[in-house]
Amino acid sequence: MQKSTHALRAWQLGSASRTATAGVFNGKNTEGHRGIMVGIDVTTIGTGSISAVVRALFPDGNYRTILSTTAVVANGTQLSLVYPGTPETANIKVSMGLPLDFQVEIIHNNANAVVYSAFAELIP
Repeated sequence: MQKSTHALRAWQLGSASRTATAGVFNGKNTEGHRGIMVGIDVTTIGTGSISAVVRALFPDGNYRTILSTTAVVANGTQLSLVYPGTPETANIKVSMGLPLDFQVEIIHNNANAVVYSAFAELIP
């Protein structure tokens, strides 16, 4: 596996009003990136609530959560990180390397509209 020396935008959702989870991004870490940063930028939260989740594919074929953020319930930007050696912060940062197969999902915790954009960036 070749090691990448640059960050790579793996996935993004443009700013829009959403009332349900927009789907799961299934990624493959083919360039040996060490971690992933997930960003959510909420411009109108209203009475909605969303969370970011990163999952790893285990040998049994099932995805398991390695990071689940606390619910975003206010306007603003939230950055979350999965990266080896990072100081751990509950529900924000996990000291773990990025697996070969992973998922990123922004989950709607209720059916109320939230205007937001989101991205996932692979980190060397």
